[in-house]
Amino acid sequence: RQGGGRESDPYWQLACRQLLRNLTDLAVLSLGTISIRDFYRIVISAPESVKEAHSEHWMKQSFCAWCLNQAMEKCPESRRRDLAIVTDYFLSEFPEISPKTRGTIVSTFSVMADSLQRGILSELFCGETNITPEETEGGKIILVDMPVIEYGAVGALANGLWKYGFQRAIEKRDARKSPRPVCLCIDEFQALLTTADYQFLSTCRGARVATLVATQNVSNLYAALGGRQEAEAEVDSLCGNLCTKIFGCNGDFVTNKWASDMIGQSRQMFFNSGNSYQPADALSGVFGLGQGPQTSAGMSEQMGYEIEPSIFPALSCGGYANGGCIETLVFAAGKVFRDTGKPWRFHTFNQNL
Repeated sequence: RQGGGRESDPYWQLACRQLLRNLTDLAVLSLGTISIRDFYRIVISAPESVKEAHSEHWMKQSFCAWCLNQAMEKCPESRRRDLAIVTDYFLSEFPEISPKTRGTIVSTFSVMADSLQRGILSELFCGETNITPEETEGGKIILVDMPVIEYGAVGALANGLWKYGFQRAIEKRDARKSPRPVCLCIDEFQALLTTADYQFLSTCRGARVATLVATQNVSNLYAALGGRQEAEAEVDSLCGNLCTKIFGCNGDFVTNKWASDMIGQSRQMFFNSGNSYQPADALSGVFGLGQGPQTSAGMSEQMGYEIEPSIFPALSCGGYANGGCIETLVFAAGKVFRDTGKPWRFHTFNQNL
């Protein structure tokens, strides 16, 4: 998740990704496998200066040095170029980074890796597995039973890893050879929202993926990405790629106005009328000369909301008091409903069915 932060935040993200790329290549070339534990051992044993990188003591004691030696012995010819990049990174580039900057990069990695090295996350993600995101192509349903309300940050990380793994895996498939439609369903979407989601939603239709997400209000999504102007642009882009939207009873002003703005305005007729009476003076009243009432009426055409924001708080929200009926407004881009002649209509869901 991306929150509000300093303008230099993108640098730390790119630097951490660079570290992860080199860790991955080094682990694969030397060990043949990748694991968070091995990544951590390489990072904490990496040289902190060019002088240390060439010292005999470091070469004998460091796990990073051992991995580099193993990679040199095992590396196939086709990956010699990758090995050269990895070697330059750990022996030259990484040690030359200023201690404060390098410490921040290492700390960013270690904070992310810490949760995966212990407890339930280590058991679920850092050992043997019998399922991968690609299983959905065969029709399997994968349920990540770690709700954030129960597991907190650990649950958010577990769900986020599966979500991102599924997104990457399903977009890589050849939909012509593996055409089965698949679906990604996420409840409490604000807890799992990342800046990668709007990019996925802009291309997932080509991979035959339907995405269903639920959240209480759009304000939650803004807050999840930091609440800044950039966050609003990303959330608006994300919601724009969700072609069908269902709005229920909502007391959030931002969401209600957002929905009304999205549905749009149309030309509407406004009528007005009035009555006025002219008071009669005493003399005119005696002779019956008082003026009668005056009436006026008019009509004007103006642009107005098709659905006013005030409609949404008044929708039925189900439960015993409402007979299990949930009133909603359904908006479907590219569709015209027969009963309204518009891309929206009201629909009632019955909880008792």
